[in-house]
Amino acid sequence: KTKGVYARPSAAIERGSGFYVPGLEGSRVRILFGILVLALSYANTLFGVGDSNVDAVTYSQSLVTFYGILLLFQGFIEFGKEMGLGLELLGQEGDKSGAQQKESKEEVNASATSKNLNQMVSNALQEDTADNIQWVAASYVALTPATHVLLLESRNDGDPPEVLYSLGSSSSSSSTSSGTINDAIQAAIDTVFQSKGGRVAVPENHPSAALLPEDNRRCILLQQTEKDDNGKRRCLMVGSNQLLAAFTKNDLKWLGSLSEYLTR
Repeated sequence: KTKGVYARPSAAIERGSGFYVPGLEGSRVRILFGILVLALSYANTLFGVGDSNVDAVTYSQSLVTFYGILLLFQGFIEFGKEMGLGLELLGQEGDKSGAQQKESKEEVNASATSKNLNQMVSNALQEDTADNIQWVAASYVALTPATHVLLLESRNDGDPPEVLYSLGSSSSSSSTSSGTINDAIQAAIDTVFQSKGGRVAVPENHPSAALLPEDNRRCILLQQTEKDDNGKRRCLMVGSNQLLAAFTKNDLKWLGSLSEYLTR
């Protein structure tokens, strides 16, 4: 085991390397200390400061109050990202006019073009689903270390599995046979639907890696999106030229939120 890396958070405490409070992380830390700072500042004002320099104390309390509010503000923003609250507004996209939806789609396409990304949309996708996956893919590629996003589907009706949508800097090798691609899609879907959490990272030697360019297989994420009684199963596939450690905890949570958005 690498020196200095502890399997248990409590091991850091035992060795004097810090402390760990289960559940106290991310936005909770900022919100807790923001409230604590404001509460202590109020207590200091309530009980008085004796014969101290009033002007200096007033300035200090104002400064403390400002940073306490700033901590709360940052905490609530981070909490919103963790909960995927931005998706709620997008869930109301159905209330937009057709012209607004077309404009939104054009913006996504323009963004993809400006970054030299190749986009493929299958005719099997309904128009509203196509619009949603385009936004999901473009957003995730723009805001995370991801370089590719694919939507995969398999059925039990005898039709071969297929890639319904793909967005990335380049496509997989053109020499890859259709049989290999079908096997890769099926392997990806089987793997993610066998996982307990609905999301899994697979190594670059996994059969599904054939769907991605070799330079973008350092991290491969699979996320369940949809399954029905007729045997249809869909999943998102994310590729990156960086390791899994480059993705933050919120990036991975967001991927789950985006998959739920696609099933609405």
